[in-house]
Amino acid sequence: QGINAEYMGKKRDGRALWIQRISGAATEHGVPYNQFINQMACSGILLNRKMLSELAMNEPLSFRCLIEVAREGLAEQRRLQLEEINARRDQQIEETESHREWVVAKDKESKTRLERLAEEVEREIVARAES
Repeated sequence: QGINAEYMGKKRDGRALWIQRISGAATEHGVPYNQFINQMACSGILLNRKMLSELAMNEPLSFRCLIEVAREGLAEQRRLQLEEINARRDQQIEETESHREWVVAKDKESKTRLERLAEEVEREIVARAES
């Protein structure tokens, strides 16, 4: 158990170091760590923190390109989400208009029915008055 705890402590320390390196490199390019990680995930770029740390330290140009690709991927994802939202809104508008037309048709039908009933009642009243 002691060996396992020691291993986990080293692993945790390593992860903290990777995060610090990534954070520093991302901040150099004007992107906070949490936004960078979010952009990576949203863009579908699946690199673990160890590899990101290695790129940040040993391949700064590649890391910069990775930041740009992640930004573009996030922008594309947001554009697609906006398109989806607009499509849903248009569908709701269309459904609302369709419902409105249905209500108007039913209203006309009801008015016609009421007019017929009024005519029948009037004829019945006239018939009773004549007899």
